[in-house]
Amino acid sequence: MSDIEDIGTALPLVIKSVFELDERLKAVETDNMQSRCGAAAKANGWHARFDELEPGTDSYIEHLISKVALISSEATEAIEELRVSGDPYLSYTSNGKPEGFASELADIIIRSYDLAYMLNIPIDDVIANKLEFNKTRGQMHNGKLI
Repeated sequence: MSDIEDIGTALPLVIKSVFELDERLKAVETDNMQSRCGAAAKANGWHARFDELEPGTDSYIEHLISKVALISSEATEAIEELRVSGDPYLSYTSNGKPEGFASELADIIIRSYDLAYMLNIPIDDVIANKLEFNKTRGQMHNGKLI
């Protein structure tokens, strides 16, 4: 067999290997906070009901709404931490549980990542797209006060 024939045989295998490596690297990238948050919530039973629901049904939508409400409740807890302490940097524990404004922000993100995980939404990609779009919106989204 000539060198050219060897290259002709080997090249498709090399290309396939490069694509497989690329897929493995993407898999590693998806082993990120979204995956960690979703897997932890699933392990703690937070997905049991969701896994039984049929997409598009009223029960399914109600369950998603309840998940968004939980995210909202974490935002309310963050507001309450600021209202009571007046210090966004205050961090403390209560019976071993991390508390404070930053902890509540973490809860918002954890629950958001978990919801995206449940729905198989690549939220980091969605965030990247939103950031790119927001570059076009101007200073404070073209004049919003808050």
